[in-house]
Amino acid sequence: MKRAIFAVMFLMVTLASTTAFAGMPIKQAGNFGIGLGTGTTAAPISMKYFLSSVFSIQGNVGWWRGPVHCSRYYRDHYHRCGFYRDALGVSVDLLIEGGPLVGNSDVSLDWEIGGGAGIGVGDNLFGLAVAFVAGLQLNIHALPIDLVLEYRPHVSLVPGVGFEFIDFTGHVRYYF
Repeated sequence: MKRAIFAVMFLMVTLASTTAFAGMPIKQAGNFGIGLGTGTTAAPISMKYFLSSVFSIQGNVGWWRGPVHCSRYYRDHYHRCGFYRDALGVSVDLLIEGGPLVGNSDVSLDWEIGGGAGIGVGDNLFGLAVAFVAGLQLNIHALPIDLVLEYRPHVSLVPGVGFEFIDFTGHVRYYF
């Protein structure tokens, strides 16, 4: 019974906050969004804070996505590559927020460009990478959520130097 009451209260708060924000633009100074997504090294928690309507800071916290460059030396000595669930990853990006490509007061397709870095720390592992970010955002102002697809080429600096020219990340966030 307590779970049912909690679920109803959660639904009411969600609907009330959605109604309060309905029609408000997401890209305003002070707006904060949280949801799911991936960054240079980290997944699955994604956050974004708007410094102004032009600049934002985006961050990801969670599992380390593993070394960007998995050399033969790394495979031979550590016997694993890829997505590490036993390691912590953190990434931060500074983004320039572009205006809408198309849209209206309820929905808009905007662009973003910027760069950032990410670190991964785990069981005798350390990773560091820097990235360029270019993305498209579908902003649904009535809910308020954004759906983001980013092109993210990056350079791994540690554990081995490597360049990944083709990499994509995505986010789904709810704004408060």
